[in-house]
Amino acid sequence: NEVLSNSTLPQVDTIELYNPNPVEVAIGGWFLTDDLGQPRKFRIPDETVVPGNGFTSFDESDFNATPGVDPSFALDSYGEEAFLVAADPSGALLDYVSGFAFGDASAGVPYGRHVISTGTAHVVPLTAPTSNAANANPVAGPLVITELMYHPAAFEPEFIEVQNVSGQPVPLAGAEVSGVGFVFEGNVPDLGSGEVIVLTEIDPDTFRSTYNVPAVVAVYGPYPGKLDNGGEPLRIRLSEASGIPNTPDLLVAVDTVIYSDDTPWSPSADGLGNSLERTVLRGYGGEPLHWRASANTGGTPGLAGNNPPSDWRSQFFTPAELNDPDLSGILADADGDRLVNALEYLLGSDLRDKASRSGLQISLLPVAGDYYIELAHTLRNGVSEFVAVIDQSSDLRNWSDSDSTISQRATTSNGDGTSTVTYRGNNPINPALDLYFRIRAVALP
Repeated sequence: NEVLSNSTLPQVDTIELYNPNPVEVAIGGWFLTDDLGQPRKFRIPDETVVPGNGFTSFDESDFNATPGVDPSFALDSYGEEAFLVAADPSGALLDYVSGFAFGDASAGVPYGRHVISTGTAHVVPLTAPTSNAANANPVAGPLVITELMYHPAAFEPEFIEVQNVSGQPVPLAGAEVSGVGFVFEGNVPDLGSGEVIVLTEIDPDTFRSTYNVPAVVAVYGPYPGKLDNGGEPLRIRLSEASGIPNTPDLLVAVDTVIYSDDTPWSPSADGLGNSLERTVLRGYGGEPLHWRASANTGGTPGLAGNNPPSDWRSQFFTPAELNDPDLSGILADADGDRLVNALEYLLGSDLRDKASRSGLQISLLPVAGDYYIELAHTLRNGVSEFVAVIDQSSDLRNWSDSDSTISQRATTSNGDGTSTVTYRGNNPINPALDLYFRIRAVALP
């Protein structure tokens, strides 16, 4: 589920396992390895279980107890593989194998599974290690891909637009955009905060004149590769010192985009002339809900960041109403349904229609003779101003985060501009305990 291969003290390299099922799984006698050609490197101790909807972790004191001596193994910060291999009590290997390959890892940054709205799990760098808990969000920045023309109309060029979404300049020298094989030369200038560049498959000057790219936006190319019309992974990788003397720099992924020409990705970006535009810059680039087709054919290369951010409230209020905080303020309740404007916006309901009220739904799910809490709520697609946070309480007075109690299970598109997010309890309910939940809209910086 998560691998930390470039730990920094007091961290240690770690392999975390996750059981997505409600029933515990006994894994005593199974193996961990970084090489399927040698599957029996570390034997998991007898009686080890992974609890239902729970986690079990092993660190380098387990699988690298005798460094440099087989069968101990160390995780490579330059990337490799990690696998869990099932075995029967006699040690004979079974057919079940689970694991993944991972790339160069930034110091203290793990790789882990992230499930997108289609239910597919992607393995990507995560913003922080979360030992024996739900994984953190994928890394997105300081550089991100903001627009992508992967399958242009006939005789039109591909392009990739990149923006610095951080508050500091970012060195481009030695950086790579994998997928098209483009590496920035050592003399290119840094990319300033908010600035945009464009990469293209054709001569940069020809591209600039054809698309009227602003003079302040640098155009690089031609890149040697070709974007796959059916979809592929793209990564922006930045150079980072390895911390080990006399070794080459790491190339760590700071943005990952895994696009596709299948639904729910926009069909108009698949050879019909439109580009893909990113709507949630700090959201995961492989999530189709974070992208839309450009309004015009040809896209808008070089224009990201030139338009000032719009006030989301203008979708619901007139300019005069926006000056009335009692009506249009983020903590006001414009339609009197006891949900503040910010929360209604985040959950996808109409701030001006009391009948459209949307909230947190709670139910009980029977599983193998036990009952598990199941929570669900809607989210408006493309919201970048707020995130939803679910808290829990036993007395309605003292509240805490619910990460230890519930885990997100699925995000499903509703086809109307919203998605439904579903959570499930990590353990069966205890009828003797009172448990309450609430949902909040937390503003992003």
